[in-house]
Amino acid sequence: MKNLLYGFRHYVDFRGCDTRSQFWGFVIATHLIGIILFTPFIASFMECYKAMLQDPTILDTLERGMEVVAERDEFTRVMQDECVPQIEQFIEIYYANFAAEYPLAFWGLMLGMIWAVAIMLPTAATTVRRLRDAGQSPWWVLGPVAMLLPIAIVSHVGVLISIITLVFCCLGSARQEQAQAPASDVGKAA
Repeated sequence: MKNLLYGFRHYVDFRGCDTRSQFWGFVIATHLIGIILFTPFIASFMECYKAMLQDPTILDTLERGMEVVAERDEFTRVMQDECVPQIEQFIEIYYANFAAEYPLAFWGLMLGMIWAVAIMLPTAATTVRRLRDAGQSPWWVLGPVAMLLPIAIVSHVGVLISIITLVFCCLGSARQEQAQAPASDVGKAA
């Protein structure tokens, strides 16, 4: 809890360093809160999805789509004429009744989205401080931004950079390693 509060108290402080325990305490706490907030939404969506799969017209349309996958033009026509309208209908029905039928899930979704936006800046600041403590460039924090780009190759590079950033955040403190290093022999007479 103290790491979560520390992260929010220093939410715009991109200077300094965070230890591994400060960083991971903040990350775990924010993710647990996000999971708690999104759980009602996910549960209600799964319930609605099960109902959709029990609808025989949707199942027939999906089976028909699977039959014509081999013929590209026929597949495109079936998708445009049959599947897309039914999926759009499902989405309209789901969201039209969502707030009324699932108020807990609706508010869970709203609070979860607000939470996700609220932790963006503190998470970036905490990650920058952690990267600096690990002796890495803080610019690695921009790697996940590449995942948002629509170009497939660039988004894959963003995933790779995100994994590298995660590994860097797992590294020990560069400050402790420098403090424990033996004194240099520079300047001693031979």
